[in-house]
Amino acid sequence: MAPLGIAVLAFGHRVVPGMVGHPDSHPSDTVLYPVTGPDLIPRALRADPGLLDELTAAGEALIARGAGAVATNCGYFSVFQRPLASRLPVPVFCSPLLQLPSMLAALPDAKRVLLVAAAASGIDAACLAVVGVGGAATERVRVMGMDGPGHFREAILEHSAGVDADRLAEQIARKAAEVAAADPSVGAILLECGEMPLAAPLLGALSGLPVYDYSGYLRTAAAAVAHNCPD
Repeated sequence: MAPLGIAVLAFGHRVVPGMVGHPDSHPSDTVLYPVTGPDLIPRALRADPGLLDELTAAGEALIARGAGAVATNCGYFSVFQRPLASRLPVPVFCSPLLQLPSMLAALPDAKRVLLVAAAASGIDAACLAVVGVGGAATERVRVMGMDGPGHFREAILEHSAGVDADRLAEQIARKAAEVAAADPSVGAILLECGEMPLAAPLLGALSGLPVYDYSGYLRTAAAAVAHNCPD
């Protein structure tokens, strides 16, 4: 049995190591299953309810291949956490945003989390509420998007340029580090997008802050499930 299976939305750009959709980003026993279809990027950004059935089918296929837990590669899918977990017979890990409550609990009350999203518009009150961050706690989450001019938008959101892993990591890390440096209330950083973990080491070095990302979240999930997966 494999500890973890990941339903990977095939967005259409080149996937490189460090992204959740690349097999080399995970332990060798991780199982990946593609979710294909038109307009996946805009549908993911708005967490299109129609994707729930497609994620369910992907989850069932992963379980049939031996997965002991199911994850996705899009951080906006926090809204699917409870519906998908109710449909599948194994643990489900839909979004790294589920780490937010523990991140906030680990920080002093005056400190905030900088949430780096593919597009800031995708992080709304509903997206946060379903992971347990509501009311006054939302003020402790500062959201910034990577949908402004630059390589992330060109390569990931628009597909008007090929993916350059170094440029991608550099842009994400430097922009997030600049925002954190200008805001002394930021005490930790969370990378929402499954394409962003490759920027985490540089971002940590530049910001001097704890950086949480999708890959770390899934490694923790896989390690927990692995204890119950016979060889």
